[in-house]
Amino acid sequence: MLKKSGRFSADANFAWVHLDEPAKQLVQAFKPGMDFPRRAALDAIDYARKKAFAVVVDIRAKQIVSVTDLAGAQPGPRIVITLQLAPMHV
Repeated sequence: MLKKSGRFSADANFAWVHLDEPAKQLVQAFKPGMDFPRRAALDAIDYARKKAFAVVVDIRAKQIVSVTDLAGAQPGPRIVITLQLAPMHV
C-alpha cells in the first residue's frame, strides 16, 4: 500500500511499526459484529529524498491517513509521557 502510493521513493524503508489501539470506550462498547478502526503508525525513511516521515495507515480501508514530514528529526519510536500533578498547597 505504501510503496504503491507514489508518496515514497522505491528505496524507502518502513520501520517502527506499531498498532494504534482503538479508544478504550470503543473496546468496552464492543459487541460481536461491530466494526472498529484498525490503524498502524510507522516511520518512513526515504533515502532518495533524504527525508523521514511519520505515517498513519488505516489497515481496514488500506489507505494512508496522514503523512507528517519529520523535518530533520530522527525517525524512531516516540514516547509521549503525560504527567498529572496534584495541586500544591502552601
